[in-house]
Amino acid sequence: MTESIKIFNVNFGDCFTLEAKEGGPAMLVDFGSTRRLDDNVIAAVNRTLYRAPERYLMLTHFHADHYSGISRLCRNLFFNELYLPDFFSRGIIRLNFALLEFLSERSAVYNFAYNMLNSVPVLAPHLDPNGIISFVKRHDVITNSIDRYRILWPDNTQYRNNFYNAGYSDEEADELFGELISYYGTRDLYEMITARADSFSRPILQLINGSERAGAKTLNGGDALVRATNDMRSILLSATAEKTKPIKHLNSSLRRKISAFQNKMCLCFDNASENTVDLDKKVLFLSDITRENFNIITAGADNMKLCSAYSAIKVPHHGTKDYFVNNLPQSCFMMISNGNAGSGSGWMISALYGLHYSTRGFICTNYENTCDYYLADRQCCASQICCGIASPYYQLEL
Repeated sequence: MTESIKIFNVNFGDCFTLEAKEGGPAMLVDFGSTRRLDDNVIAAVNRTLYRAPERYLMLTHFHADHYSGISRLCRNLFFNELYLPDFFSRGIIRLNFALLEFLSERSAVYNFAYNMLNSVPVLAPHLDPNGIISFVKRHDVITNSIDRYRILWPDNTQYRNNFYNAGYSDEEADELFGELISYYGTRDLYEMITARADSFSRPILQLINGSERAGAKTLNGGDALVRATNDMRSILLSATAEKTKPIKHLNSSLRRKISAFQNKMCLCFDNASENTVDLDKKVLFLSDITRENFNIITAGADNMKLCSAYSAIKVPHHGTKDYFVNNLPQSCFMMISNGNAGSGSGWMISALYGLHYSTRGFICTNYENTCDYYLADRQCCASQICCGIASPYYQLEL
């Protein structure tokens, strides 16, 4: 059972560990920031994991504020299991290679694509030889020595309701790839990118084939995975070194569609069954899920419902206004990981959370610098405040 959560102060980013007990097994959920990570935080993350007899890593998605610290893990840290959003299919891989070809390295869409493609080569060396990489989606359940976790999102079944097509699929990826090729207009690039993506995907898809466990696609550690990831790394390096400079900039409408497609691959989970009524030790992690997709989760039209109450909820997207949702389940605490995002982004903690959920406790990092209510010299309305987390982390006992 999940007994405690460490909330690491990474400024604008996410980094948590879920632990069964002090010194027991631990699961790292994301490790990234928009800024340079503090050495003390890096040391604290590594120390927590190093002490754990069993280790797990869940990477919710591929933006830098969730991913950038992965390269700072100790080289001698090995995980029993790695959990990634289910993205490994031919169409999605091809679309992301096209983005590497056509977009600038400064683009957030480009970096999401690169991090996604690079995730298995980067993480595989941290996998125990007997470990497993699981590509998970809605309805999958992962069970480890800490707890049993339900995957609430992403949904790649193209589940539909009256308002949204929430799912993502190879078909949608192929449509976007076709639009990219049509926009840049070269058959040679179509063939080159397709061949590159197929070479990249083939060894992993062969390893995945027939290895599903509890509905999730899985990769087993070992020599075959080492060989496959070496090939993947070589192809990815070649793709970035040999990219063709596009003859025109990508139009904003297509860029927005591709960004929205990427944002659908956002891993959310809880450790509660729909029949649970006791909130004790129940946690809900919502990563950077959009308001629209969260409403699909809460609708529960596919018979997968949230609990009515949790001990702690990690709110969407660092507590910012654009991602605010007003229908979160009851909880004792709400966790908001925020800080100086740099580059004048203005991603601050929204006072809407304190105003709307005024009877709950809040654990907010760097509230004195990033809470728009505090900066306006106003008192937060929440009944319990645990703001001002000292570096490197705050530990919440459930």
